[in-house]
Amino acid sequence: MRFSPIFAVLLTTVASPALDFGNGFYVTGTAELEYNDGNLFADGTFGRADIDLGYEQVGGGFGGFIGVDAFSFDGTSGTQVYGALTYSGGFGKVQFGVPRNALDDYLLAPSVGGLELLELQSVSILTGSIIPTYLLSGNIDPPLGAR
Repeated sequence: MRFSPIFAVLLTTVASPALDFGNGFYVTGTAELEYNDGNLFADGTFGRADIDLGYEQVGGGFGGFIGVDAFSFDGTSGTQVYGALTYSGGFGKVQFGVPRNALDDYLLAPSVGGLELLELQSVSILTGSIIPTYLLSGNIDPPLGAR
């Protein structure tokens, strides 16, 4: 069996959950664009983004992040902005402001069938927290708090 160089590169590539800019600056998240041909939902293009830009001092200390969770489909869209000041150390991390919910950091389940639209509309309770979906669905501001 003969392998092409591209196949060899694909086998050795590992996906990174974060883009590290150095000196504590990072970007994490996903952006996705899907097209539906009408099998499950109306025809259309669905876009979803869940991105955080942040800073953490190397070795612990003060930092912060700003995050956006957004979607757009069939003339409907929603956006939520998160942001918090953080303090990290050997004990973990504490966030103050409008942090993201903690449950999604512990329940790491993929989207059913890889369809983010299905995830957003109906099954988010099975694969994580329903709070981000609830916040995106209406004119509800995320609560101020600590995490």
